[in-house]
Amino acid sequence: MFRAVREMLPGRGSPAVKAALAQFERDGYAVLRGEVPPSLCDAFWSDVEKSLATDGDLRIVSAGKPVRNAERAQPYSALWSGRGDPERIIDIEAQVARAPQLMLHESIASFLRGALGGAPTCIQTLTYSHSSQQAAHSDKFLVSPRAAGPYDRNTLIASWVALEASDDGNGALIVWPGSHRLPKRRLKDDFAGKYGAYVAHLKELCADAGIEPIRFYAEQGDVLFWHGDLVHAGGKIEEPSRTRKSLVCHYAQVKGPSKWADKRVVKTQGGSYYMPAV
Repeated sequence: MFRAVREMLPGRGSPAVKAALAQFERDGYAVLRGEVPPSLCDAFWSDVEKSLATDGDLRIVSAGKPVRNAERAQPYSALWSGRGDPERIIDIEAQVARAPQLMLHESIASFLRGALGGAPTCIQTLTYSHSSQQAAHSDKFLVSPRAAGPYDRNTLIASWVALEASDDGNGALIVWPGSHRLPKRRLKDDFAGKYGAYVAHLKELCADAGIEPIRFYAEQGDVLFWHGDLVHAGGKIEEPSRTRKSLVCHYAQVKGPSKWADKRVVKTQGGSYYMPAV
């Protein structure tokens, strides 16, 4: 379970991190403004583009299915066609050495240690060139990365790093403050995987509780955190010619070692994450 802000040791974390932890406990989401240097954001994305151009092992979700970069019929394009769901890259840290500098950035790791009461484990990353446009959902029972195996879903937290500014035009993120406290029905168990019915349930649930959605307008280097059971969505892309580059990371307390022999845990000062076995 999440460690209450009041239980934190005096003096731990910067004032910005402490304020973010208080916001997180209250609203189920929190914001750190300008914590990641723009130079790191730009350098990371430059590495991503190089990997897309040269690395056939990069894993990309296209049309709802993960494929190797080398198996794609057409090269990945940073320009969205305006049709279907924008693609996303899975576990970029396996191909881009700079990724952990973002995943476990000092401010991000400090926030997570305060929320979790210990060092975080990054169980999954998703790299986007555009808004996902994913409708309202909760991550709690949807995030099941194979590397992590069983993990404590009550400790799930996401971070979203803005690699460039976001607004209504390129699909700002949408959150429903306080919705992490609402008991929810599950997509697979209660709706037989019918996503439309699941989304309608969540929106009705929030409306009945008097919770209105708000949009998160970001500048490059801003970080948004959300509780694993917070209702959130990717905003609709109004201007298809614009990108909305971002890195999403999911963290949790993991119950045991990876059940996959091809994965190993890498430990750093900020926390840990998974990589292919050597």
